[in-house]
Formats: sequence, C-alpha cells, structure tokens
Amino acid sequence: MNTTSKKRQWIYGSHAILFLLLSAVILAAVNYLANAHPKRWDLTEYKENSLSDQTIKILSGLEEPIKIFCFYKNDDSDARSLKSLLDIYQYHSDKVEVEFVDPDLSPALTEKYGVQTYQTIMVTQGGRRERAALPNESKITNAILRTAKEKDKHIYFLEGHGEHDLAGSDQNGYAEVKKAIETDAYQISLLSLATMEKMPDDCSVLVIAGPTKDFFGSEIQIIGDYLDQGGRVFLLIDPGPIDQNLSELIINWGVQIENDRIIDPLSVMRGADFFVPVVETYDPFHAVTKDFQNVYTVFPLARSLRVMTFADKGLMCRKLAQTGQGTWGETRSDSIFYDEESDRIGPLNIAMSVERQRNLPEQSESDTTLPNTRMIIIGDSDFANNVYFYQHGNSDFFMNALSWLAGEEDLISVRAKEPHERRLNLTILQAQLLFWLSVVLIPLMVSIAGFIVWWIKR
Repeated sequence: MNTTSKKRQWIYGSHAILFLLLSAVILAAVNYLANAHPKRWDLTEYKENSLSDQTIKILSGLEEPIKIFCFYKNDDSDARSLKSLLDIYQYHSDKVEVEFVDPDLSPALTEKYGVQTYQTIMVTQGGRRERAALPNESKITNAILRTAKEKDKHIYFLEGHGEHDLAGSDQNGYAEVKKAIETDAYQISLLSLATMEKMPDDCSVLVIAGPTKDFFGSEIQIIGDYLDQGGRVFLLIDPGPIDQNLSELIINWGVQIENDRIIDPLSVMRGADFFVPVVETYDPFHAVTKDFQNVYTVFPLARSLRVMTFADKGLMCRKLAQTGQGTWGETRSDSIFYDEESDRIGPLNIAMSVERQRNLPEQSESDTTLPNTRMIIIGDSDFANNVYFYQHGNSDFFMNALSWLAGEEDLISVRAKEPHERRLNLTILQAQLLFWLSVVLIPLMVSIAGFIVWWIKR
C-alpha cells in the first residue's frame, strides 16, 4: 500500500515538475518572440498613442541613423511622457537612437550642443543637428526632416496681384498654411516677378494663391518659361474675372478654367450653404488623393475646371477632386437655379493635376534625369485660408498637393493632428446633482450601512 502510494506521489510529482518546466519553456519562448517581434495596439479613440502616417513614412525612409538628445533633469516629471513618445519612434525605426541627458551632470555635452535651457530636444545626424521646438510629434518629426534633408525645398508664393496674405492672421489670411509648410521643413518666401527676368533657380514650387488683379505680360512669360523647363506650379483660382493671359497659359497646359460658380444643394444639409461644395470623390490612384477614402474636403465659393485634350503635347491631366451628381456650374451671377441651356451639370472637376515630361533638344547628350513639368489647379483658394484650412481634409489635400509638386511623394500621407481635448460640460442642475450624489448621498449611505452592521454585531 505504501509502495503504491509512493509511486503515485512520484508520478504526480514528476508530472507537476514537467508541467512547470514546460510552462517555463513556453513562457520563455513567448517572451523571446515578443521581444524579437514586438507589436503595439492603440485602443484609444483618436489613436493618441500612435504616430501619424507621415511620421511613419519619414522614419521608414531614414537612410542614416538619427540620434535624439533630450536635455532633461533626472527628476523632471515631463521626461516620462517624452520617453513614451520617443519609444514609439524607436518602435517604427531601428535607426532612431534616444539619449536623455541631465544638463547638470553632463556640462560638456550640454555645451557642445549649445543648450541653454532645460527641456531642450536636439536631433542629430552626422554633422547636422536641429532643435525641436516642442516635445510633441509635429515638432520632433519636423526636426528629423530638417536634419535628414541634404537640401530644403524652396516654396515661393507669388505676390502683387491681390493674393492671400501669407502672414495674415485674419479670416482670409494664409498664416496657417505658412505654419504647415514650415512644419514640413520647406523654405518659404514671397516672390514678385514684376521686376525679374526669370524664375529663381532654387524655386521648387511656385504657388499662385487667389490672384484678383491682372498680370504683366512679362510675368506670364516667366511662368510659361518656367513650366516649359520642368517647373512646378500650384494655382488656386477663385470665381470671377480672370487674367486673359493667365487663362490662355493654363489652356495651353490642357485645362480650361470655367467662368462659373459651383452650386451644391446638398451642402445645406451638411450645415453649409449652396456655394460651399463638399467633395468626397477623388482620384484613387493619384499620389495626392490615394489615401482620401471617407474624407471630406470643402471648397467655399469655387469654380469648375474642364479637361482640354492636347495629345501632341503628351500631357497627362488627372481629375483629383470632383463634386457630386446634384451639383452644377452656375454661370449667372444673380441666380442659384439650374438652367440647362447655360449651366453645366455635375459631377464637376474642382481640382486637377497636369504632368508632362520635359522636352529635350534632340542634340542633347545629357544622361541626367530631368524633372517632369507638374501643375495642380484648384478652382478655389479660400479652402486653405485660416478658417477652412483645418476643416475636414483640407489641410491634407493642400499639403499633399504641395509635396507632389515638390517631388516628395514619399511624404504624402495623413499628417499629425493636434491632440483632442475632451471636456464634460455640465448644466447648473447637473453639477448640483453630481455634488449631492458624490459628496452627500453616497457617503451617507455607506455610513448608514456601516452603522447597521455594527448594530447587528454588537
């Protein structure tokens, strides 16, 4: 009996040991796989613990290692949230190295990078370095972009014809556009062609944002020559009179700017008015709009565009954004009712791209790959003003177009959004109910229950 009992105990004991060993092996294997192939899941509603698509693309495109120095005191509580953010950067790229430095304990390194204040973030690559203005994704990614770029692209905004004020902070200004362009590490300048003979050599993109006055013939000639030589132009043109020379120049590149105003009756149902068409139809294969599934863009006071066919010039015209079926192009200034004789029924083109390979002289023996001529035309400029720029997908549409024109398709994506602020707004009655419930009623009920238990057990 004792022998049988001991044998049974030995069997049970050996099984328990084997089970523990097997469990340990499985746990070790799972731990190894988790460390070798880490995965993250962000369950927050607005993906607040994830990086934007643009940042991920930038990180995946890094060719050289980036090192980020964070000059924070060891007991700084803000360093913890920054470390959590930078951990996500390192999760997406093994070329990102992070080092936290206490300026008081490492004065030599602090002096080397010219750090004057605590909570300074310095991004370095090789001999280049850039300071991140704030400890958030937008500023850190901007610093990485500036550090990784060998040469910044230069964006020129044309002035002198009533265009939007690039520094204007009023409703019609383009201050938000300027801020977004600088965030994407582009240089930005104003340009007047009235006294110039040609486009600046470092012009990556020429932006013409809502001109209201006529151009000099010499200016049109400079813009035309620039396009012929592989230039990039971003034209935003509102309803109303248009310079005839500018219109003819655009026609030569395959696009007719219509003399109308787009009416969208469904906009009223979305809280806007008839003259604010809401767009949700895009070219799904173009780099600018391929990620625009289920994204709205709004274009206040817009005009339509039409494709002109010039096969001999090898132009490729694409319809980037179109209005819905119920829209039309109203040609009469005093009407909002469709007239089948004079108005064009939708869908209407509201944004188009044009691309053409730069023609080379036959005698040229250059093997250099020359840039394509690229142009994007939008029948509205107000969609990018300070009021509308961050509404729906407007900012992404504008910045994606700019990136495509600048030849930086790899940076086209949905950009980082500001963190959502959540507030619980209570009425006076709701606040009073909350006070009486949490401060008075619940503590009173707990006290009564405790007294009853004491009374029963005494």
